[in-house]
Amino acid sequence: MNKLSVLLCVALLVPMQGQAAEVYKWKDAEGRVRYSDTPPAGKIPYETLAGKKAAAANVQAPDAGASAPAVDAKAAKPVADKELDARKRKAEAENLQKKQQEKLDEQKVREQNCVAAKSNLQNYKLGGRMYKIDENGERQYLDDKDIAAGLEKANKEVEQWCGAQ
Repeated sequence: MNKLSVLLCVALLVPMQGQAAEVYKWKDAEGRVRYSDTPPAGKIPYETLAGKKAAAANVQAPDAGASAPAVDAKAAKPVADKELDARKRKAEAENLQKKQQEKLDEQKVREQNCVAAKSNLQNYKLGGRMYKIDENGERQYLDDKDIAAGLEKANKEVEQWCGAQ
């Protein structure tokens, strides 16, 4: 009984394969979308309903006496212009995003430098024994004149990096 069911299903499906027809889709000279079960005449690019693009070279050329709508350079130009405009907009958006990221990075660096400058200023204001490390890695203690110069320099750095904060 199982074999009979399978055989019956196969027998019913075989005739249905020949009934599948392709549907073609293309744009005419006025820009309207057209559908048909036969491909368009001329070298008009089309696609099948299944989504496979058909090459324009596969389409038969129209007779010399027939007047089929042809795709001229004017119709193709707006598509190229649209693509060019889209690329320009994308490049401008990327450029704007890059500039915004650079501004954010610059602001972050300014904030870090401001915090360091304020900390340095605070150290000079507290006073006490201050030193710097020389190129040999040894401590060099600062005298009053060096501390005053360092305090002045720290004030300038705070003004430079922190502004009116």
